[in-house]
Amino acid sequence: MESSEERIVQAERLKEFCANVLRKLKVPREEAEITADVLVSADLRGIESHGVSRLPRYARRLMNGWIRPEARITVRRETPVSLLLDARTA
Repeated sequence: MESSEERIVQAERLKEFCANVLRKLKVPREEAEITADVLVSADLRGIESHGVSRLPRYARRLMNGWIRPEARITVRRETPVSLLLDARTA
């Protein structure tokens, strides 16, 4: 049976932890920090489905190559209501 022990963690320490996990998986520093901020901010807003609970999923996807940390996204086309992005995956 799993423990459901809750812990209070300061947001900045949690961001640092998340960013460090991503950095160890070769995510560039800036992207790791942005991602960590978004994850923790979602939790702070009460949107736990898009918060830190996603970190293990992202880590698995980075480890198995489904997410490429070196991909650079560029905007190919933009309209007032949409963007076409190119992540240069091929």
